[in-house]
Amino acid sequence: MNRYWLKKTLNKSLLGFLAFVGLALFSSSCEKSNGEIGAGKFVEDRPELGEKLTFNVVSYTTNWDSITTKNPGAVALGNLNDPIFGKLNAAFTTRVLLSKLSPDFGDSTVCDSVKVRLTYQNTYGVRGDSIHLQVLPVVAPMSDTINYYSNNMPVLGPSIMDTTLMVDPSVPVFNGIDTSVGYLTFDLDPAYFQENLFDPAIAGEDFLIDNERFVEAVCAGNHTKSATN
Repeated sequence: MNRYWLKKTLNKSLLGFLAFVGLALFSSSCEKSNGEIGAGKFVEDRPELGEKLTFNVVSYTTNWDSITTKNPGAVALGNLNDPIFGKLNAAFTTRVLLSKLSPDFGDSTVCDSVKVRLTYQNTYGVRGDSIHLQVLPVVAPMSDTINYYSNNMPVLGPSIMDTTLMVDPSVPVFNGIDTSVGYLTFDLDPAYFQENLFDPAIAGEDFLIDNERFVEAVCAGNHTKSATN
């Protein structure tokens, strides 16, 4: 027997056997694992982690004086009726001060209009919707050295403005000379200012010499709110 051909044949057989074993090992290593680790945490190939518990929750609202209102950079105005959290009403109070001390109104000044313009910072809701606003004068003086809180309601007088306005920052507003946009504008009752400011000043009252006397005698401020109908 030719040893060369025998050795060659045996080598071929050994090579075929090794190739068969290697293929079997490769096929075995690629087989999908069906182990039981984490098997109970998958539902239709979606992981379900943790346990599902069902229990009742009782919630309620508590009034809390947590919002300080001293010299805020911006204020909120309006109302929101959320189907889950209920009603939210936002209002603000401002002091009214003289920009110039001891102004001279003459002998027969008549106040024909008082304009108020509020700058829009942002809006929430549908533009073009209406808002029912009221402005009431603050009767008791307020101090700029005191921190006021959201639950502090100032002493207010009768309304000097009660009207319904359209909320839309893009609507132009005429200011007597030209038009501008980005303002919510309305008029206050001129009769209130005629009676409490102009007539006493014309009669010689001295409350216009400084802001402290002006606040005490004429106008401590205004409270602007959204009326809830």
